[in-house]
Amino acid sequence: MAADATKKWIPDDELPPSLFERIEEAVRMAQDLSLPSTPYNESDDLNNELIPALYSARTYIEVGQLTAPEVHAGLSRGLSVAYRLSEISPRYNAIVNRLRILLEDSDNIANATKQRQRQP
Repeated sequence: MAADATKKWIPDDELPPSLFERIEEAVRMAQDLSLPSTPYNESDDLNNELIPALYSARTYIEVGQLTAPEVHAGLSRGLSVAYRLSEISPRYNAIVNRLRILLEDSDNIANATKQRQRQP
């Protein structure tokens, strides 16, 4: 069980997915997109650029460093690759949208965390 912002206890299965879980979902989505029917150059971009960029961001989130610049950098790199792929095929539009929202949410969380740390 976990506590929400109002300090009420709610079951973990009723919590919205965490940033870490959402990055994991994006990684799984990228892995599914890179399956053998994908052209080699697209699969190469997914496996050698997008997925490692997401893993980089995920690692910092996993150890609780939500404000680390590497989180933003990893998600931005992943989004850049996804945009490039979406110009090749519309099948990548879903991951572009997911990463755009994820990047915005992670930036909002990082900014809120920094604000809390500055308060006396």
